[in-house]
Amino acid sequence: ADACSVFVGQIEQTPPMFSAVKIDGERLYKLARKGIEVARQSRSVEVLEFDCLSYESDTLEFRVTCSSGTYVRTLIHDLGEHLGVGAHMTGLRRTRAGAFEVGDAVAPEAATPESLLPLEECLEPMPMIRLPEPVAERVRHGNDFTHAADVQGNLLGIIDDDGLYAVAKRLDDKLWRPVRNLPVR
Repeated sequence: ADACSVFVGQIEQTPPMFSAVKIDGERLYKLARKGIEVARQSRSVEVLEFDCLSYESDTLEFRVTCSSGTYVRTLIHDLGEHLGVGAHMTGLRRTRAGAFEVGDAVAPEAATPESLLPLEECLEPMPMIRLPEPVAERVRHGNDFTHAADVQGNLLGIIDDDGLYAVAKRLDDKLWRPVRNLPVR
């Protein structure tokens, strides 16, 4: 358990060769499949929680809460290196991603329209705005628009009374371009 605590906080991780990280426009896993290994830059990730749940017959069961971009398999490899014994993963179960928890999930066959979350709720914390109708109609046809309000981030959800109908990408301080338009409901 003490060994796990060494990895709690901001740590540096080097992406594994079998990852989707791009180097010079090519994904690492494609290079790895060709037998090519390249130098990779380490990156800062945050491990909020790394708890040992049980240890039996050289098998450690643990729970990790971490920032996106953390490679859990690499974390386990690094733990094994730290202990001087080596380590590998035999299983991984993601129980939460962002605001979504496995305990709140509904099996596909049990899903009903009422059990589905509104799309704009799924995209939180993306800011959402309503546009006046003449501008909204232009957005529905894929045209750029201006929006002068201070908006954090580079993506913006566009909603109306029926919910989300477009996602726009920031071009500059005031100019936005729809990058995804949803079908008319």
